[in-house]
Amino acid sequence: MLVKIAAFVAVNLGVIWGVGLALEQLALRFDYNVPKVQEMMALQGQSFDTIVLGNSVAQQSFDPTVVDPIAGTHSYNLATGGQGFLAAELILRQYLRYNEAPERLIIGVFINRGSDGADLSPEIWSQLDSIERGMYRERYPFYEEARLPLSFPVFSAVPAFRYRRSLNEGAKYLVAGDARVAEYRRGFLATRYHLSAAPHFDTVIGELDAPGLKRLVDVATEAGMDVLLYEPPSHPGLSQLNPSREAQLAEVEQIARDNPRILSFRSFNDDAGLTYAHEDWSGANHLAVEGAEKLCTEQLGPWLEDFVVE
Repeated sequence: MLVKIAAFVAVNLGVIWGVGLALEQLALRFDYNVPKVQEMMALQGQSFDTIVLGNSVAQQSFDPTVVDPIAGTHSYNLATGGQGFLAAELILRQYLRYNEAPERLIIGVFINRGSDGADLSPEIWSQLDSIERGMYRERYPFYEEARLPLSFPVFSAVPAFRYRRSLNEGAKYLVAGDARVAEYRRGFLATRYHLSAAPHFDTVIGELDAPGLKRLVDVATEAGMDVLLYEPPSHPGLSQLNPSREAQLAEVEQIARDNPRILSFRSFNDDAGLTYAHEDWSGANHLAVEGAEKLCTEQLGPWLEDFVVE
């Protein structure tokens, strides 16, 4: 009887593991975050003078291949989908362990949304060293008022769980086909598909994780880095639906004033001087490659150039 039970368990575990490996291949093909995370968390011995952290809005707005020739920098975009300041801090700490400290860190601060809090993707967790995993466990209760559930690290170790989103992403590709073509350029996600219709927005209750932002800045400055903050563009109309926007902006501006190593906070949103066409957007707040090129060429590149000492 025990032999039969053991055989049954072994077969099911094998099936689950096999499904996970198949889903990983789907994820590498259709889930843009997975290959990005695997590439950036494996970086070693790099000497970029500029790195970028932030969520998917920063990931799709800062293109190093466009900015660098203008600003005279050598940069890499470490932003990922759903990356809050806690996740960014862990990524930065691990990056600094294996690579030269850059001269500057650029943080994309997305104002028109709630705080990402302690959100951390299973893929990033699986790539973290034990030091950063321990730090995440320690910080988690400050965000969620509870200990990190044991189920998170356990399930994150199972590929079938970690790559479960790939089915949804694969289905999107089957519907849209080549319209969902995208590629990475030193961490920048260059999407070549566009919104099919104007997005609908509900009221946004914006929230800034100020303590998390300050800790992230402290890690960078302790490593000798200067820091620049920028707000990427939001789709027209969204800012007006965020009643706490002005308070959030004032809070970021105060953080920048209080720390002399923060050289600048610049919003490229709404009244920043650029008008984006419908085809410049690939999502509600995500720039397609054409929109990102416009932003980087006309605003991000010249802004960064002012802080680069030759």
